[in-house]
Amino acid sequence: VSNIISTSKTGAPNITVEYLHGTNKNEAFLDVQKALADIQQDETIEDLVITQYDPNAVPIVLFDFY
Repeated sequence: VSNIISTSKTGAPNITVEYLHGTNKNEAFLDVQKALADIQQDETIEDLVITQYDPNAVPIVLFDFY
């Protein structure tokens, strides 16, 4: 892990885990899924979404509108 970024808005926390270049992204993704398995069982959490991003598929500019 090279960096962890945490942001939150009411009802919508977001945690981003960044890895060093050369890290096997599939293994890292599975590690995160395993680490969060117990949290997924917590009845107080409505929805836990774990996603894997491909940096080559991400646009240069992102916008959020609320």
